[in-house]
Amino acid sequence: MAFLNSVWLWSALGLFGIAVPVAIHLLNRFYGRRTDWAAMELLRRAMVTRANQVRIEDLLMLLLRCLAIVLLALALARPTIRAEAGKWIGGQRRVGVVIAIDGSYSMAHGEFTPRFTRAVARARDILETVEVGDPVTIVLMGSRPRILQSSVGYVPEPVAGLLDTKLAVLPERLNLEQCLERIEELTLELKAPVKECYLITDAQALTWETISDKARSSLRQIAAQASLFLTEIQPDGEENLAVTGLDFASGTLRKGGAARFSAEIRNQGSKPRQGATVTFSVNGEPVGRQPLETVAPGQTRAVSFVTSFDSSGYVRLGAELSSDALGADNARHAVVRIPATVRVLCVDGDRKNSPFESETDYVAAALRLKKDDRTGPVVVNTIVPQDLASESLRDYDAVLLANVDHVPPEQVARLFVFVREGGGLIVSLGDNVDAALYNSGFRENGEALLPGELAELAESPSEGSAGWSLAPPRSRHPLSAFVEFLPRDMLDAGGFRKALRVEAGPGAQEILRFAENDLPLLLEKRLGRGSVLLFTSTVDREWTDFPVQPLCPILVQQMITYLIRAGAMRQFTVGEPLFLPAGEMEPGRTVILRGPDGKDTLVKVVDRDGQRVAAADGPDAAGFYELRGEDGRAVSPPVAANVDPAESDVRIAEQTTLQTQLSGVPIRFVLPDVNLPSAIRESRVGRELGGALLLMALAAFVAQSLLAKKFTKRIEGGRGDISRTVQQRDVVAARRA
Repeated sequence: MAFLNSVWLWSALGLFGIAVPVAIHLLNRFYGRRTDWAAMELLRRAMVTRANQVRIEDLLMLLLRCLAIVLLALALARPTIRAEAGKWIGGQRRVGVVIAIDGSYSMAHGEFTPRFTRAVARARDILETVEVGDPVTIVLMGSRPRILQSSVGYVPEPVAGLLDTKLAVLPERLNLEQCLERIEELTLELKAPVKECYLITDAQALTWETISDKARSSLRQIAAQASLFLTEIQPDGEENLAVTGLDFASGTLRKGGAARFSAEIRNQGSKPRQGATVTFSVNGEPVGRQPLETVAPGQTRAVSFVTSFDSSGYVRLGAELSSDALGADNARHAVVRIPATVRVLCVDGDRKNSPFESETDYVAAALRLKKDDRTGPVVVNTIVPQDLASESLRDYDAVLLANVDHVPPEQVARLFVFVREGGGLIVSLGDNVDAALYNSGFRENGEALLPGELAELAESPSEGSAGWSLAPPRSRHPLSAFVEFLPRDMLDAGGFRKALRVEAGPGAQEILRFAENDLPLLLEKRLGRGSVLLFTSTVDREWTDFPVQPLCPILVQQMITYLIRAGAMRQFTVGEPLFLPAGEMEPGRTVILRGPDGKDTLVKVVDRDGQRVAAADGPDAAGFYELRGEDGRAVSPPVAANVDPAESDVRIAEQTTLQTQLSGVPIRFVLPDVNLPSAIRESRVGRELGGALLLMALAAFVAQSLLAKKFTKRIEGGRGDISRTVQQRDVVAARRA
């Protein structure tokens, strides 16, 4: 037996209620009035005969009064019994249900009928088994749970309207852990003798074939409180083609330049796909349409387009795939910043007067298109390390630290801010670099600025050798993809003789490596909106002949272009929190967030990690978002929000794998071909006894009232006998008390 309300509270009140009639009964034992007169002795003898009968009658009424209070307290505690024996004592069959529907965008897949439509139909089947007034909770599961109704008494018409108007597929990936944690709380809040929880899902392999321990624990907790059902729906195939990426590939990101962008198309199904097309757009205008070659199952193909930039500013890019069974992942969006002039700050750690003797001379020559041109497309400013403190880093798109021996902590802090706000940083090494000092100095609150830990120096074994060459790229990084298209002889003519060994740190990505020893040459770490590139050799000819190779100026320009792109091509994931820079706006101020459909939402400016940002719960649709002030003018660059490409894998988990993952969890699997209402009714047991106990309490109260009236009338019946008159006066007064 269980109780829906606090048994301790109502037990305490019940005990207090019982104590009242008991106390009155005990006090009335001492009630009496002494009258001394001549015939008193005869009266006492006459009353002895009646006293025992009166005492029994009083005890009987006391027991009935106490019983009525006990039954009332139990009824208010709402006891429940799961055995079917409860129906023989008048128990009510009340059921509370939690219906949780998977709303992740894989549920929109369907060649004929979307999975989500089938899921809503299963929810209606469950509601057929619920009586009017039973508590019903409805949850839509996505990246976070959306509670559409919480423990509300069931009324068919409003709930049917809710299913028709409020339930829709979300452009999000399913976060099973977070959703189950909230469902556990909602199940506990149900007030019913029978509790049931239904998880309606397509059982996507991505989620259900690798269930975490936390999710499994939540399922056990739910099953301990309620009957737990995993209700699967019948999918319409598993074929899907998705746009999984849109990124910068090569070219020049500046006014007057041209760049190539690449969209990645992946076949998530089990059959080859052909006949699809990809349409590219710039600022909403189509700029090209390309047919897609046959894509094998599990294969990713890249489709590129080239566009030029006649003006500076922010450019909105799009790639859209022709329609298929799942439309949510058929488009990808990106925003890129096109500066009027690219400004690069070179901090030379070994500055010399002779041409091409300093650390940064070759880099400056590779970037400048005209000698001594301060107004050209690329402006390079070279300084010594001592002058870094006097430079405003916000005036530059990228900063190069070349063989700098020491950077003070306050300048390291400025570099952290510069990168987090979207700037690009390149660090090249050399003889002036102390590995231990770099490892300890380029840190802030335990976080490293560099992509890895510097170790000892590696040298080419033979003095007169040509040095190390570059290995064929193995990563899918844009700079790797660019190098992959170059002729092999350009990679072989690397000429690297020395480099510092580097152990890649958390979040670092290796871009280029040496062919002979597999040591990294170029690594990247993303930090905030910006990026840090670590070049493990020198950018002059002290350790390498690379600066005089044809590949050097091409790679240097691509590195700068990539850093501009890294800080400008800002992409967010739909459903995740959105933070946009709010400039100098005061925290607490309200600004407008404009979404892709033109709808405006009010958001507040907050202080986050020392930066003032406008914080929103998360974009609820893919597309472009922009922050605007109260006057309607833009206060931050536009950003792109895209769906999580992982959700595009719409394969269904194998039943045996699903059962293995959920072994040890008391859960009932309801397959798509099962008659759900019949299965529910057959498994449902349990009744609430509160109503029956209330009736019993009322019956006990009425019984004691009738008996009290009957006993009193019998005493009042013989008024001619003086002894009865005296006894009646005492007993009636006591019973009425």
